[in-house]
Amino acid sequence: RPPMLPPDALPAPRRRLTFPISRLLFSAVVLGTLLTAALGPAARGALALAPGPVLVDVQLWRILTHATFVSGPGELVLVIALVFHLRIVEQMLGSSRFATLVVVSTCVSALG
Repeated sequence: RPPMLPPDALPAPRRRLTFPISRLLFSAVVLGTLLTAALGPAARGALALAPGPVLVDVQLWRILTHATFVSGPGELVLVIALVFHLRIVEQMLGSSRFATLVVVSTCVSALG
């Protein structure tokens, strides 16, 4: 019979890291960019962040959607690289705090 090991001598189970918010950001940016590229300039105008519709017509969804599309393939590559490296921040903060950080920073960037 093999000797019995104390419970603290056993290796800890490996936790699978999923990064749900980073994955959601990646998917939103890629799908938003592909959608606006397929639909053309009319889609860009519909999703663009303009003060009139946001403040007068209370279309607050534009604050979040303006960040989901980029204008060209170069910007798309940079955004994908940024989201890839933001996984580290999500791991450090946790998914709920990271989601709060993303929403707050998107809203603040929409103001200025």
